[in-house]
Amino acid sequence: MILIVEPHLDDEAGHPFRYVRAVVATCAGLGWGSLVLAHRAYSGPKTINGAEIRPTFLRSYYERKDRRTGLSRALERGLRPVLKALKRLVNDPVNGPDRFVLMAGRAALAVMAVPAILVLLLPYALLRTTSAALGRSSTRDTCSPFVRSVARQIDNTSGELSLLVPTATPAMLAELLALPVLLARPLPKMACVFHEDPRLYANWYRPLDLDCLAHRLRGSGWKAGIRFYATNPLLAMEMSKLLDAPVCDFGDVFDEDEVASLGMIAAGQHVEADELSAKEALIFTELSQRKKSGRRLAVCLGALRPDKGGTQLRSIVCALDGSSGDFDLVIQAARWSNSLRSECLALKSRKDVIVIESPLSASAYLQLVYLSDVVLLPYDAEAYRCRVSRVFIEAALAGRPVLASQGIAAETDPAPSSSRFISNWCAWPDEAVKLLDSSSPDTLAHRARERISGGTWNRWSEAATWLCTPSQPIVLPKPVLYVRPSWFATGSATVFDQHLRYLADRGLPVIEVIVVSDRDRKAQRMSWRAALTDRDSSSAVLTCVSARRSGVVGSLQRRLLHIDTERRSQAVYLAEQSRLSPLPSIVREIGVDRGFSFILVNHYFHLPFIKPLKHRSPVWLETHDLQARQIILRREINRSTGIEDAFEDLVADEMSYLRRADVIGAINVDEEAFFRAHLGSEGSRVLLCQPSIYLHPCDEVAPECDVLIVASDNQSNVSSLSWFVHHVLPKLDPTRSVKVVGSIQKVAQQERLLHDQVQYLGVVKNLAPHYKSARLVAMPIIAGAGIAIKALEALAAGRPIVASPLAFRGLPPDFQPPAPTPTSDAFEFAAAIDRLLNDEQARGEALQSTRNANLALGMRERFESQMAQAVERLANCAIS
Repeated sequence: MILIVEPHLDDEAGHPFRYVRAVVATCAGLGWGSLVLAHRAYSGPKTINGAEIRPTFLRSYYERKDRRTGLSRALERGLRPVLKALKRLVNDPVNGPDRFVLMAGRAALAVMAVPAILVLLLPYALLRTTSAALGRSSTRDTCSPFVRSVARQIDNTSGELSLLVPTATPAMLAELLALPVLLARPLPKMACVFHEDPRLYANWYRPLDLDCLAHRLRGSGWKAGIRFYATNPLLAMEMSKLLDAPVCDFGDVFDEDEVASLGMIAAGQHVEADELSAKEALIFTELSQRKKSGRRLAVCLGALRPDKGGTQLRSIVCALDGSSGDFDLVIQAARWSNSLRSECLALKSRKDVIVIESPLSASAYLQLVYLSDVVLLPYDAEAYRCRVSRVFIEAALAGRPVLASQGIAAETDPAPSSSRFISNWCAWPDEAVKLLDSSSPDTLAHRARERISGGTWNRWSEAATWLCTPSQPIVLPKPVLYVRPSWFATGSATVFDQHLRYLADRGLPVIEVIVVSDRDRKAQRMSWRAALTDRDSSSAVLTCVSARRSGVVGSLQRRLLHIDTERRSQAVYLAEQSRLSPLPSIVREIGVDRGFSFILVNHYFHLPFIKPLKHRSPVWLETHDLQARQIILRREINRSTGIEDAFEDLVADEMSYLRRADVIGAINVDEEAFFRAHLGSEGSRVLLCQPSIYLHPCDEVAPECDVLIVASDNQSNVSSLSWFVHHVLPKLDPTRSVKVVGSIQKVAQQERLLHDQVQYLGVVKNLAPHYKSARLVAMPIIAGAGIAIKALEALAAGRPIVASPLAFRGLPPDFQPPAPTPTSDAFEFAAAIDRLLNDEQARGEALQSTRNANLALGMRERFESQMAQAVERLANCAIS
């Protein structure tokens, strides 16, 4: 069985229908049946070449927002006709007294309907009120209904199965890569066919950073079980770079019968069109009469869209005025109700423009190709720079000359065709006359025969042949469960990203769970939106969010937690409150069905979160830093005693949680020794695992500044930036400009960190342009534990650095900080900044010193070696 996944299938019109028809016929010839999964809005025939079309997807994969479901969704759908009726009432064309009578009648009907609406709304309101009072468990995941539908269909299909995605996009592929962790049966082979510029669909459904797609692909575990194809060489090359995987150029997808019909048109033979509707028959009767009267038909094949002639429509129509080409223009109106469709329909008043309002059947489309004298392709050059134009190929196979936009991929088409490429569509009639004068019917027919006999149109069938070849089941590794806090755009978030990328590049599917500590519903929604935004560059195949329960039940759980942790230290309370966030149901299901190769937990206080999994998988704890020190630094008051806990008590409780892990990762060399000493005989579990930092190159240009400081909102950064503002800045040249990037902007005013020389930019998506635009980087760090991620970033950026000694904490003992020598004296710190900004030679020497220090550190090699050691240790763990 070939399962064809085609959410772009709307009806019988359009290329997706033709792609599916060709694929089904080819697979049937190889002895394999097909099943087509389409969107539930599909309204075409129930079968294609004998294959069932099953409207399955609740909504398309490319919708930007997750729509409401259940009663709220039903209410939304019920109110939609009412809103439309109100709109018609306002815009009603009836004038005079009759209009007021009509409005009064409608108003009376509306009033009569109010009690019925209230009765219907009462159960809904009662349910919502009860739900809010009892509380709801806030878990969400990024597994789209589109992927769930495909997974359900795969699991319900017996026998050997292969997947084909005939109109794949990067966004669709990113969603489908979650399939390996969802399926209960062996993973099927899958072939994806790309036919559009990848950038066009990068930001559909959910945002997607195209650079992360290759890591996510490697992390899916599909390996040789997935193949990629593209419809032209340039697109194949771009997709291959994007995916870091082979992409085969195999031309566009055509049915043999369709090619034969186009060949008949090229030979001057009339294609029988018995299936024309009455409306279509009237259109072609008029077109035939116009041709008999000596008019020539310039046809824009395919429904207009903004990228398929919509932006050039006015120029094309205006060019008809005063032209001497005797052309009539034929356009197919935009399909959806919008301004472009209205603009198309308004042209019906012109005698030299024929507007086809409804989609054409396959027979009618061939009839239109047969009647055309010249085919117009006023496509957007940027959108079609590496996208094959199926219409161009159809016209070439049918022996019809083509006038197309300059710069589209068809311009480099190597096969025989009679075409002309222009940039000025205001002059298309004159260009069309030149094209027709240079293209005799015999020449066009000969070139069409060459193209058909060359067989370039059917190279695509190799994908079907591969899918229909029996093969061994694909054996997948068990997924990794990755638990992390809901911290975004911070140093810790940089570490999370490096972990996920490393695991994905090893071929391990990763399920990421983000634990949200907020209990306020609004704050939880904001965390979910932040998680979706962060997801665009995540290497995990699936992301989930878990937050605390709301309402009465949530309050009761928190009260029981207070009782349970009575007279215990803040270290215990910090950890045990993670039990209030439930494990997402999809994670439970995967844990039962597949199990996890291991679980990586960031920060000890999330270990109770995974307790429902009953330690059936090895646990890797990433400490990040000693939390007892952070609690002391924040001066946290014990909720039970009302005083601060002793450091020794905090450490003892923290160590009791660390003992639950099979492998303990320390980010700081001093803390590694500290953990080993306090764990005693279990200290051998502790491994050093320090992150590698990579700054993504970016075309963005940031405004220049003298000094750059990077700081997120935490107590250590607040103390450090306060020292810089109050003690270093007064000693600096008052003309120096300081730029602060990071979430610390939120507390700058309340912590009295505002200053005329300091500009706060807040959180930015990419730090690289800001490092590049800064003359030097300052790291005035006077507090903190763990490791300073901003120090590794500054080293990777290769900028001159002025730092305090604590900025390079936790690095290997043999690390030599770059010049100038780190200092915690405010006078020396300010003097070092002024010296580097005033002396070009000194700044150059400092820049080279930074690069040498980064090279000697070799953090990337250290990180990969340390991660490999941890993974190997976990693979050999014996779980009791």
